[in-house]
Amino acid sequence: SSLLEAFKGIKTIILPKKSTGNFPDLKVVTKDGYIVGYVECKKVGADLLSLEESEQIKRYRKTFKNFLFTNFLEFRLYEGGKLLKKVELLPLRDFKKGNFKKQRGKELSELLKEFFSFSEKPITSLSELAESLSWRVRFLKEEFLRELSVNEAIKSLYRSIKEFVVETL
Repeated sequence: SSLLEAFKGIKTIILPKKSTGNFPDLKVVTKDGYIVGYVECKKVGADLLSLEESEQIKRYRKTFKNFLFTNFLEFRLYEGGKLLKKVELLPLRDFKKGNFKKQRGKELSELLKEFFSFSEKPITSLSELAESLSWRVRFLKEEFLRELSVNEAIKSLYRSIKEFVVETL
């Protein structure tokens, strides 16, 4: 996270891993607490191209408007779910050999500047507020349904609420 914090006014927060695949590894915010984007880190040299189509990464791309996906040798920037830019800092074979001559630091710096400069437009109407909240609600619903299918405590709570509070659930 020190690479990310090298950009002035940016703070990274390591998100807790309560269960695998629910949230990206890092949340990037401004010094005022506004969300800039999210970062998912895989092990060095992991095949991002194949991982890009995993359910986890597809969900992150769909959910988070500004999303950075990396294996520390390659960086992929997505905006609105679409691949905006990618930079291979160093091929894995060169990394393994200790050959760091072909680094693409300038391209990486440009990609990171683009990531950090992302900002959502201010909300000025109720319809914009509803749209802004809708993706969060969809994400929470998906996570709740996923937990409901595997977590006995959540299942029990859901059944109790359904039985004693809201029969229409």
